[in-house]
Amino acid sequence: MDGLLISRYADKERSGALNTWTGYEDIGHVFCGKTLTADEYYRVEDRYVDFGRDLFSRFEVEKLQVRALTIGEPLPSWLGFLRAGVVLSRETSLLLVRQMLRYGNPSCSLVSPEGLSLSVATDMYLSVEVPGELSVLEELVDRSALRRDIETIELPDSADGTIDNRADSSFWESVRSATLKGEVAVLVCWGNGRWGQQWHLVGDGTVECLADVISPGMAVVAMVGARIEWCPRATIIDRISEQIGDEASVVVFNRPVVGTELSFELFLGGIVLQDMESLPSGGELGWIEYPAGTEDGRALCVVQADSSGDLVCRWDSDLNLVW
Repeated sequence: MDGLLISRYADKERSGALNTWTGYEDIGHVFCGKTLTADEYYRVEDRYVDFGRDLFSRFEVEKLQVRALTIGEPLPSWLGFLRAGVVLSRETSLLLVRQMLRYGNPSCSLVSPEGLSLSVATDMYLSVEVPGELSVLEELVDRSALRRDIETIELPDSADGTIDNRADSSFWESVRSATLKGEVAVLVCWGNGRWGQQWHLVGDGTVECLADVISPGMAVVAMVGARIEWCPRATIIDRISEQIGDEASVVVFNRPVVGTELSFELFLGGIVLQDMESLPSGGELGWIEYPAGTEDGRALCVVQADSSGDLVCRWDSDLNLVW
């Protein structure tokens, strides 16, 4: 499918032949003998957001769903609990576009029921596709004083290879049964990235507390076949290295004080070269090998459906949010 890649860059700037600024962090820096001021940056940023507003108005878009969400850093409080699959108003979507342009976090696509899609790529590029002919979209770009390129957009049009199991009553009953043998670590994901997930420690009597807060689109991984290892903080790095090696992905956490949420650190590249300061606080810490797939017998992996039984998000077996 063809869409448009939209930016402020002229041909020489886009090709790299002419040095130019590419984002908010460049304010105060000099490009081609001219300092980028905050006023100039905000003026250009407004052009992008105004284009989005015109785009939504032209196609009569009032609601957009968050897809392919990645959260690399903590989000500002005004965004609330942003998760994949949630539906935003037009104005909130425009605020999110501004956030992504300025800070690059989060990253997502905004998709309307009519098939319009808008996402912010690196270096202040907008990737846009619309139903029907591109001529209407090209007209909006030209009017905005931005520039455009045709790009081919590959959309995931198949659910093959994604998790299809639902977080139904039988799943939670399986988790509850597993807690009779000991505590179970449960991973809840609502987006890609470190800040799009939360680990929980559930035991007999606390499973329902977690089940009640799972929203549509979330992936839930219950490590029913994996044993949680607990050991003193001073020895945990050596213990992990001895048992699974230095390079296996691992999650390290402490015991929750209240509720089920764990304070955790995720080491996707393994525990190699890590020091004590990188670990969570606490005298006794637990760890578990990160579930790099759901077909090894250690995990039950499901996705929470919406009220009609549909999956508003798709996750693959490596817990990557596909859409």
